[in-house]
Amino acid sequence: MIEREEIVQVLEGYDPSKIRIATIGSHSALDVCDGAIEEGFRTLVFCEKGREAPYARYFRAVRDKDGRAVRGTVDEAIVLGKFEEVLSPKFQEHLRSVSGVFVPNRSFTSYVDLDAIEDDFRIPIFGSRNLLRTEEREFEKSYYWILEKAKLPTPEKFEQARDIDGLAIVKLPHKVKKLERGFFTAASYPEFREKSQALLKQGVISEKDLKNARIERYIIGPIFNFDFFYSPIEDDAEKLELLGIDWRFETSLDGHVRLPAEQQRTLNDAQRIPEYVVVGRHVAGVQPERSPLDCGALCEGDAAALSAGDHWALHAPDRGRQGPAVLGVRRLAPDRRRHQRAHVPRPSLWELVVEAPDEHGPSDRDGDPTRHRHGPARRARDVNSIGRVRLARGGGPGYRGLLRPSCGSSCRS
Repeated sequence: MIEREEIVQVLEGYDPSKIRIATIGSHSALDVCDGAIEEGFRTLVFCEKGREAPYARYFRAVRDKDGRAVRGTVDEAIVLGKFEEVLSPKFQEHLRSVSGVFVPNRSFTSYVDLDAIEDDFRIPIFGSRNLLRTEEREFEKSYYWILEKAKLPTPEKFEQARDIDGLAIVKLPHKVKKLERGFFTAASYPEFREKSQALLKQGVISEKDLKNARIERYIIGPIFNFDFFYSPIEDDAEKLELLGIDWRFETSLDGHVRLPAEQQRTLNDAQRIPEYVVVGRHVAGVQPERSPLDCGALCEGDAAALSAGDHWALHAPDRGRQGPAVLGVRRLAPDRRRHQRAHVPRPSLWELVVEAPDEHGPSDRDGDPTRHRHGPARRARDVNSIGRVRLARGGGPGYRGLLRPSCGSSCRS
């Protein structure tokens, strides 16, 4: 792991008036650039050949004679053969020459070797390098470990597929699209075998990932993602700020639920098992009188955020998480038949959802269309645009959840 002192030396050579926000051209890059532009920074995006058009053309920044952006959000787009080339001495030197601060999104940690990011990427990062690896479920001290240390419960875990005794979700990455999910559901071991074999045959999942998959009891209900920002250096207000709520579109799952059951039965083998790839999101709202979330979600969000700081060496004297976070919540229907209740500890009307890493971070993108977006609401959206630290959990006394940092949580390096 690169020592903090090395990054401090790099920062000492920066011109504070010319800081440039840099990121990988994928995931939340446009959100990052939009927030950076409105905070007065210039932006730099590293694109992969064949995927550069949104950044190099359609969202290319145009500035007036005074340097104000009048259109677009990307000041400079550098096209690479592969994303991992950003680690080369040539591009690292370029980043330092323009006083670049790098915002690592989920694509960065998926396409670029994590060991190299921790040991060789000598560029200041928004967030903590220490937490990037916790995004990986197979890592010993993953976000599940953080939740355990914070004494926050998670959905019931099945140690092996033969233990499945009710509807469960099997969590593992997609074999080809590494950023995406190869999830599937099963209510019994025979169904697990049938679906896993079908997905293996189709090339959607791999034997290795299936062996390391996490199997959890499935919680039924609509999902709300509570978007937070946590700052350990905030002195004048609450350190944990609620920015908004969203929900997501998943393919081909959303296509399946629009079909009557009779039509679902007619789908062929390749179509029958839905995919859980997040392809979009939409602003959502909850009914407070029916949603016992406010105190519980915020208090336990604080607990998880501070717990991360307690178990990693973050910058002194402040400890804790810095950056955006998401609480993913499922709303359960009232349980009128107690004997049919899911076998989970502390059952209640609200159960916490554990989400897996995906490519899409939360963002409230429905700002004022005139682009005169200022004041606390716009500021919150700007802050939410920079980085992705994700906390998936839920509300009420029956929370089940997890901490999921996507790009780090403290300005350690």
